[in-house]
Amino acid sequence: MAEYEGIISSLRQNNRADVIIRPGSPGITGAPEISGKVCHCATDGSSLTIEVENTAGAGVGDRVLVRQETPEFLKNAGLLIGIPLCGLVAGVVGAQLVTRGFPGSVVPGLIAILAGLAAGLGIGVTLFRRSRSPDSLPVVVHVTRSRAEQAAMAAEPPCNRDNADACGGCSPSGF
Repeated sequence: MAEYEGIISSLRQNNRADVIIRPGSPGITGAPEISGKVCHCATDGSSLTIEVENTAGAGVGDRVLVRQETPEFLKNAGLLIGIPLCGLVAGVVGAQLVTRGFPGSVVPGLIAILAGLAAGLGIGVTLFRRSRSPDSLPVVVHVTRSRAEQAAMAAEPPCNRDNADACGGCSPSGF
């Protein structure tokens, strides 16, 4: 199970919302098991927006805790990474068959590899879109800080070493 803290950026119909999340580390958000095996999808300081089921009734600007079950992340990673990789492998095998191992036939080999990768990406994205159900969306567990509380905190002087006691030990990062 993966949990992230984010801010509601917009409300949608059917009790859904968009949440801006700043991942704590580079990699594939929610899939640390495979992040080290592929290129990183989130970098330090990046943010991403996800659609969530807003069961807590959070409003725009509220800081919320979002939870997604691990099996759903693994399924999504398999569809969006595994299938394109299989397409790439099929393209390489096709290139080997088309060129019959002759290094002089580079262009047909590259076309076969790119066609396999494109087919894998297309199939993976199509299956991902079809497999999404309302139950597969991450869920807002609860509001950790309302928009009004965040606005009040922004009006206070920033925390620093000189007034850390007055801030109650708040985090200087703010996000």
